[in-house]
Amino acid sequence: MKLFSIIVTITYAAACVGYVKFALIDGKSGGKTLRALAVGAAALDFFFLIALRSAVKHPPLTTGAEATAVLSFMLVAIYLILERYSETKSVGALIYGATAAMQGAATIFMKIVPGPPQFNDSMLFAHVGVALIGYAAFTIAFIYSAMYLAMHRQLKRGSFGLLFHRLPSLEELDDTTYRAAVFGFIMLCVSILLGFAQVGGGQLLMGDPKVAATVFTAQIYLIILVAKIFFGWRGVRIALMSAIGFIAVAVSIFILNVAPYTFHNIYY
Repeated sequence: MKLFSIIVTITYAAACVGYVKFALIDGKSGGKTLRALAVGAAALDFFFLIALRSAVKHPPLTTGAEATAVLSFMLVAIYLILERYSETKSVGALIYGATAAMQGAATIFMKIVPGPPQFNDSMLFAHVGVALIGYAAFTIAFIYSAMYLAMHRQLKRGSFGLLFHRLPSLEELDDTTYRAAVFGFIMLCVSILLGFAQVGGGQLLMGDPKVAATVFTAQIYLIILVAKIFFGWRGVRIALMSAIGFIAVAVSIFILNVAPYTFHNIYY
């Protein structure tokens, strides 16, 4: 199974190199071939996850390595949908670079060990799976917001280098950041509700540091939604809030792994 994961990692890395080459040459030649490689890498990862599911006898969402592997697939899946409606492909270098690193980390720490019966619980599968979709969307929002801030800085300096000519327009980066953040917020809220339903109430959950961190994260993205709709925020403000939200996501994941007590430790 680790060999399969290594092959997936190498394929993602090859796609990353392809995107870098595509951006450095002219941003036009070989687009169809690159698209085929990118989709092929994602398809290979999908079959890897199916094989992993068969090996561990439960949905591969119950350890950090398994969740990272699933998150890497969701990241590229969302990106490929966005890329289909974008005029530029240069963002793929960052997406596939991050995905290759995530898949590589998952490969190193992955252990093929069948879990207890509760790991096959459909509600747990839905709760964690939807949360990971949200996290993938937040990662997309963060990457696009970082590119927005980089391009905005170039514009202020009057420096129009390769980055300016290869990346999407500021408007597209801004819109994608916002839409990905809102989609991630919706998925995170659904995951929270599924978590509450799973334990039959919120008394236990509200004392869980993981839940507290997740609710705090959702509030940050709610601010982005409200600020955009009612106060007309856009551009740098949305990009900065998205970056702050992503930091909250990282803290939430960190808490899950180091907190001395969390309800989630029952499953992880």
